[in-house]
Amino acid sequence: MFNATRFKTLMLREWLQNRWTWLVAVGSLPALVLLVLPFGEVKLPHELPVTLVAVAIVCITALTTACMAWLTTLFTATGLARRDVQDRSIEFWLSLPSTHGEHYGAQYAMHGLLFPLGAMVLGLALGLVTMPLMLVKWQGFATLGAVDWGTLLGRVALQAALGAVALVLAAVWLAPVVFTLMAASAWVKRLALPLLVVVGMLLAHLPQTKGPVRDFVGRWSELVGTPLDGVVRVFATLNVPQVKLNGTGLEPMQPAAFFAEVGADLATQQFAAGLALTALAVYLLIVKRRSNG
Repeated sequence: MFNATRFKTLMLREWLQNRWTWLVAVGSLPALVLLVLPFGEVKLPHELPVTLVAVAIVCITALTTACMAWLTTLFTATGLARRDVQDRSIEFWLSLPSTHGEHYGAQYAMHGLLFPLGAMVLGLALGLVTMPLMLVKWQGFATLGAVDWGTLLGRVALQAALGAVALVLAAVWLAPVVFTLMAASAWVKRLALPLLVVVGMLLAHLPQTKGPVRDFVGRWSELVGTPLDGVVRVFATLNVPQVKLNGTGLEPMQPAAFFAEVGADLATQQFAAGLALTALAVYLLIVKRRSNG
């Protein structure tokens, strides 16, 4: 039976084991920008609205850290399933009263959800620090007085909320990818990644003639990109939510299109298939973990 206290303990374990890797992965690029900014130049068209530039700087920094977090998760996924076997701690963890489902659920909750969300928050904080420096490098200290700080904070808060929703949906859509990597690694070890690359290439190069398999796989690729594209579009102040310029500044952003788009994608065969593939991968992981004990 699921136990919240055990689950939080397992999540804490993931944090303690991975915190430095995560902090270096998401903080290295923004830290490098802060180091070189005093010696560099910021070249942007001078006719751009100052507030829009400020919003873009903060949000693109958050976008960068969130994407770096997800790349880190994808690169480390193959090692998660075999970690306890490799460090010989598997018997200790199996002796605890936690279930196999709790173990893998806590892993994914940290690596696929809380890590990207935390990276986004860190990116927002770093963006708020970097933004005034970049504005000063762009047009001097007078630029700071031209920023509508109320509008800036409102836009950033709205985009952060929408970005968080997009990251949650990305975690759901990418679960079959991560758990398939983990299951393959658990069963075939170092051959997992080459094997999955070969399978991916075969799927990507199915015969060009139209067919149900090719259509299904292609549609899943489009749908899985929706929340990821949503992260990019939300934080880059592009199409969703819609941002337009007028004579007085920025029009209010409308997130309705964003929720309509990502909500419709959940009612598809591809989403159901992704959940089924995730369940199968988790089952294979549990079977392998039991055998290791």
